Order: sequence, then C-alpha cells, then structure tokens
Amino acid sequence: MSVVDRNRRLAETRARADLARQRFITALHGTRRRVAPERLKEDALLLVGDKVDEAKQAARRSVARHPLLAASVIVSGVALIFWSPARQIALFGARVSQVVWMNRALWRTRE
Repeated sequence: MSVVDRNRRLAETRARADLARQRFITALHGTRRRVAPERLKEDALLLVGDKVDEAKQAARRSVARHPLLAASVIVSGVALIFWSPARQIALFGARVSQVVWMNRALWRTRE
C-alpha cells in the first residue's frame, strides 16, 4: 500500500467520522429540543386540553340524550348548595347509607 493510498483512505475515514459526528450532534440537539421542559410543558398542556375538550363533548352528548336527568341534577346541585334542608337531607341519606353498608352482612339471608 502506497503512501497516497494510505492518505486517501485516512481522508475518507476522517470524512466518514466527521459525518457520523455531525449526525450524532444533530440527533443530540433534536433530542434535547424534544425533552426540553418548555416543550414537555407545551405537550402536556395540549394533551390536557384535548382531554378536557373530549370530556366537554361527552357531557354535551349526555345532556342532549338525557335533558330531564341533566336538569334534575343541576337543580339538585343548586339546592344542595343554597338550600339548607336539602343539605341536611343529603347528609342524613349519606349517614343512613353508610350504616346500611357497614351492616350489609346483617341484611343477607343465611343458608
């Protein structure tokens, strides 16, 4: 192998190494951009926004399918917030259901 061939092969090898180094650096910068906190925050906000939009659409479809049920839920919620007797009845019902749940074994028929 002559000196000229050796120098040519060395130059080709260095060129391939430089190209590989540039590819690696480019990939590294791309990865850094993808995992940057700002980018991750933007992606998370977009995902949450999409999920909220899906939930809104599902709620709208549900209200459109069951308008009477939706109206009664809204009226009940307002009553629970602003009307004291409704709050007391709801608390009493919650306590009764808790007692029934805790003593559910007593209500079962034994074989």
